[in-house]
Amino acid sequence: YPILYSGDDETYLHTDLYGNASKSGCIFMEGNNVPDFNDCHTILYGHNMKNGSMFASLHNFEDQQVFEENPYFYIYTEDKTYVYEIFAAYKYNAIHLIYNFDLDNPEIFQNYLDQIFEVRDMSANIRQDVTVNADNRIVTLSTCVSGEKNMRYLVQGVLLNE
Repeated sequence: YPILYSGDDETYLHTDLYGNASKSGCIFMEGNNVPDFNDCHTILYGHNMKNGSMFASLHNFEDQQVFEENPYFYIYTEDKTYVYEIFAAYKYNAIHLIYNFDLDNPEIFQNYLDQIFEVRDMSANIRQDVTVNADNRIVTLSTCVSGEKNMRYLVQGVLLNE
């Protein structure tokens, strides 16, 4: 899917890339991010569609075997292919991650990362052997959790090819 950016979090929630009304919306970048993937934490949103489209397949990472067999995701731009090693896949409350964590502050970013590695939910999959620290750049893929309005399912990767 193309990743769209408008500078806000509403434009592509219910429109397609041509601006037409669409229940599935688009995959889009958090409005507070810069679209060059240079933020320490870039967030991409997509709907959890019942037909399996958009970010519905993120929920496949709830399965430990899928998580173990698929350690990477890729983002393709005109200039570069970004390779991310997946280090976490878990349910998290639907707070706005950028508003609630000043991730430009390295200490707060490190505390946030430490919290991820301390998640103890039985459905969470965390790679304890992957090192992620405040000097890294991460991408979070975020989608809804069916029947749980106040939860999101997150798949997070750390950039390997700086």
